[in-house]
Amino acid sequence: VATPGRLIDLIERKAIDLHRVKYLVLDEADEMLNMGFRDDIDFVLMNTPHRESVWLFSATMPNEVRSIANNFMTSPAEVTIGKKNAANTDIEHQYFVTAAHHRFEALKRLIDFNPDIYGIIFTRTKAGAQEVADKLNKEGYALEAIHGDLSQQQRDRVMQHFRNREIQLLVATDVAARGIDVEGITHVINYELPDDPEVYTHRSGRTGRAGNKGICLSICHSRELSRLRQIENLIKMPIAKKNIPGAREICQKKFNHFIEQLIRTDTDIEGMDDYITEAGQKFKSFSKEEIIKKMASYEMSQLFNYYK
Repeated sequence: VATPGRLIDLIERKAIDLHRVKYLVLDEADEMLNMGFRDDIDFVLMNTPHRESVWLFSATMPNEVRSIANNFMTSPAEVTIGKKNAANTDIEHQYFVTAAHHRFEALKRLIDFNPDIYGIIFTRTKAGAQEVADKLNKEGYALEAIHGDLSQQQRDRVMQHFRNREIQLLVATDVAARGIDVEGITHVINYELPDDPEVYTHRSGRTGRAGNKGICLSICHSRELSRLRQIENLIKMPIAKKNIPGAREICQKKFNHFIEQLIRTDTDIEGMDDYITEAGQKFKSFSKEEIIKKMASYEMSQLFNYYK
């Protein structure tokens, strides 16, 4: 199991001999081609002359993938699982229009408006992913970035945190997110639309899995609307235009979420009764409404002051 570049390095150093290889599998063939590995793939194919079969796995079937099939396969059979380039009907698609310099503020509002969010934010570049993650971390959001500059050990650690739900959000590039299969992702947010409409289907496909519903949100500016139309034509589904949530809407949503969490909180904690008795004495002079107001103010003051 190897990346094309590492395998070529081993071939050229005569550290490996592929002449007895019978089966060659190219996984994510379309993504390899997008990353500029065409010559590398051709080189590996030339160095497995006695193979019995080649298997190509590809989420999409562009002409470049077909040319590999035509050049290196004999009477290839094409197997399609589901419809080609089809979008999942369990995913709701929405977009929000804002000026480019307001993109980050729009992202914050979408996150705040969905307090139970467990999702992936997609950026175009590694630097963009790290910048968005750093800015949101400073604002107190539980998230991490995953991109090509991370070592495998760092990547594994980030993914473990995400799978364990120690963080709510993952900021990722398209290449780093390939192969991510995590249960229960509620939202995918396109911080920036992809240049290739087909990439949109890969991104949105991280949610709405195993019969669950999902939402794909895209932040864009007015000059990108033509690209949205291309995406709609590809996925054969409408992408609904929505208004970026207002401050009052967000505060109301977050407040209701906090109250619901408070009601659901398990109070059966061993050894806490003694402290509750003491606290009860201190709260004796307060009404129920005053206590609720104090708890809510303690929890929500930072958010309310920000949106003021």
